[in-house]
Amino acid sequence: MYYIDEDKSINYSDADYYIKAFCSSELNRLKKLDDYYKNKNQKIRMRTFDDASKPNNKLYHSFADYIVTTNTAVFLGSPVTYSSDTEDITEYLNILNTADEEGENIKIATACAEYGYGIQLLYLDKEGVLKFHTFDNKEVILIYSNSIEKNLIYAVRFWTVTTVDNIQTNYVEIYSKESIRKYRNGSLIEETANIFTDIPIVVYENNDIKRGDFENIVSLIDAYDYIESDTINEQDYFN
Repeated sequence: MYYIDEDKSINYSDADYYIKAFCSSELNRLKKLDDYYKNKNQKIRMRTFDDASKPNNKLYHSFADYIVTTNTAVFLGSPVTYSSDTEDITEYLNILNTADEEGENIKIATACAEYGYGIQLLYLDKEGVLKFHTFDNKEVILIYSNSIEKNLIYAVRFWTVTTVDNIQTNYVEIYSKESIRKYRNGSLIEETANIFTDIPIVVYENNDIKRGDFENIVSLIDAYDYIESDTINEQDYFN
């Protein structure tokens, strides 16, 4: 997370600075958590022996996925329901149903369990219907004010598109309270006014320190991978 003065505006050059800082620090943590969630446990996957002839079995245990899936199912196994004793909320419920609020809640809860926080975009589709979209945490940088409230004032989304000819195009979007700006290879290609009264990004925090559900036991997952892999290694070596 990054902090700036609340009245400071950022341009593409500023966004590029934050992207580079994010890629050299926070992105490594997010990629590691994503690897473990997808059962690509880093420690055992990268292990090598000086003697290449020795057995080097690599057993991956998907505890991270199990924890995330179980916690999300317990949390949202029964969908969130809404009611009001004083107001007719039919129109509100219609908006949520059209936006697939139940499905997006699952995505948000999964991101919170995996990364420690989830990022959701509010937008209008071509028909002017309100929709939700859950961003990939690895593609979004959150910038807060350095005031006591620490309000979210900017979100920078970045991604790369590679064609079959191996030509890469870099895209950057800057979300603010006033507008959404989209850049392609450093050039502004689109700017639209933000119709909402605040930045159209909602951040859901898993806890006060934005820590994922399995993040504290990654070392235990590694240890279990090693123990089981070494057991098979010894058996293979004996055989």
